[in-house]
Amino acid sequence: MSVEEFVQFERFLAVGDEEVPNSLPEFYKDVEGYLNTIDLEAFLNKYPTIKEFTKTLLSSEDDNIHATTDKWIEEAQLSDNLENQMRTFCTLLTWLRFFERLNFTGPTVDTTFLESANKQYDNQKDCCDLNKDGEEVHETCKFVKLFVVYLRVVDTHREKFNKIQSFSLWQARGYLDYGHLLSGPTPSLKKATLDAYEEIIDSFCETDIEWRRSDKSMIYVEYVNALLLYYKYDKAKETIEKAEEWIGLTVELTGRMGKRTKYQSFEVAQLVAEATKSREEEEKNTKIFSSTKPSTVQLDEYNALLETPEVRDSKSAELSLSDHLALLARVTLLKKSYAQDEILTEQIGSFINQVLRKSLNWLVYSKGLLSRSRNEFNRYKTKERSVLQTQTLVDQFKDKEPAGGERLRFLQATDYPSYIELIRELGDQYCQIGCVTSAYQIYEQLNMWDDAIECLTISQPGKAESLARQRLEQNPSPKLYCLLGDMTGLPDYYERAWELSRGKYARAMRSLGKLEFFQERYDDAIKHMEMALKINPLYSKTWFTLGCAYLRTEGWNGAVKCFTTMVSLEPDSGSAWANLAVAFVQL
Repeated sequence: MSVEEFVQFERFLAVGDEEVPNSLPEFYKDVEGYLNTIDLEAFLNKYPTIKEFTKTLLSSEDDNIHATTDKWIEEAQLSDNLENQMRTFCTLLTWLRFFERLNFTGPTVDTTFLESANKQYDNQKDCCDLNKDGEEVHETCKFVKLFVVYLRVVDTHREKFNKIQSFSLWQARGYLDYGHLLSGPTPSLKKATLDAYEEIIDSFCETDIEWRRSDKSMIYVEYVNALLLYYKYDKAKETIEKAEEWIGLTVELTGRMGKRTKYQSFEVAQLVAEATKSREEEEKNTKIFSSTKPSTVQLDEYNALLETPEVRDSKSAELSLSDHLALLARVTLLKKSYAQDEILTEQIGSFINQVLRKSLNWLVYSKGLLSRSRNEFNRYKTKERSVLQTQTLVDQFKDKEPAGGERLRFLQATDYPSYIELIRELGDQYCQIGCVTSAYQIYEQLNMWDDAIECLTISQPGKAESLARQRLEQNPSPKLYCLLGDMTGLPDYYERAWELSRGKYARAMRSLGKLEFFQERYDDAIKHMEMALKINPLYSKTWFTLGCAYLRTEGWNGAVKCFTTMVSLEPDSGSAWANLAVAFVQL
């Protein structure tokens, strides 16, 4: 197998839009077939050695899994050997993609062929091992050990894959997945993720991989999603413009005469997004997966609104998958970096309508539907459709079609949430419209007890407290103690959560500091909130409350630091800017 063939195969792994060379050994053709289906059982049955080692990893004690992984890497004889590095790298990708299928996109799969490897499989303990900077991975996350092994290799043994030119891209993708699994962003993961994406972008001109313009645009979009996860809004805006430049996409918001409602008898100006293209599409010659279109919830027949405004003289180019990805990234940028108002809702809706004109990929279209659901939720006439659409997106996780490969191809580029994140979003929507019982039943069926207790505190606080105490007897956790503290207002529970986590659960100190602030115990509040922010400084509300505590105690320098950090995380916070001005005046 020549170096050129390896390079071509490596681009297929990263982008997945073309056939691999026919001259490749059978193993790599099987990897190609696996990445189209994500059928791990069939792949492992063909390679018994990999199957047995996979079972060995899953049955390893938590204290030994890193040692087992290190030994496997050492025995693989990777030093400057392209063939051995590529085979080992492909094995890692089979585990990563299977993990992503189970926890992000679906479809569901029978995993008994792996579960039998470990009769005492403690998934909760494995999830706890992934907790980072005081943030948790939910215990319902499946087959975490496969992800632990993947992270161990990309963290510790990166230098041994010096022949894999796209290694930093897969490192960044794994970190981005990790960020979505945690309950909140973390500073250490922030640096690792952004550094890895910057490395692959800087290497575009240095590697032998012939990245197309659409490939580069997609990687830039992934980088945008990582930047937005960690509140880097200005850098994200610059990067999305570069992504659009690579594919020659220009989108402008303009007005066109048209109608918005079914019974409208005259035309008025409508806000629309019009796209133009400055270069020929490369994607026309590449392999595009045939898409199964996700289920789209229509507006109720009694709703006077049209699905999309009917406008005349609208001029917009035919958009490709790369264009859709760039538009979705711009939607996320607008949603996260600007204050929510009616004008922003209209702007976001115009971009989403462009994406939903045509389904080119199942996951890309699903993300478009999810973005529309989020955008419509605050409107009275579309709130019902918003909730039903989110429910449909949750339900389609179990659908058999399309295959796992099509679902996963643009996972990081779409910034699609994990299954747990999506369920939480659905539950939150149900709670906000008053369907608390429905939300509780969803959490209960999936054994998401922490979320179920939080849900019950809204309508049945007595039952919520009883359930929390019952769960504490069965399985004590820092979060349960914090929930009890929230319900009872007793600081002892936050202190127990802190002790149980051995000083790692930042949420305990955040909540304790907030409680002390409202009790006007400002010195204690400052102490405890600073302890929380030392673990994880990416919580803007904690910076705001801490700044207010400094204002009350006339600690002007501390207040300036807090509100400066706050406005860097949330630039549209008027209260933070006002308080920052007050602190500067007093200096």
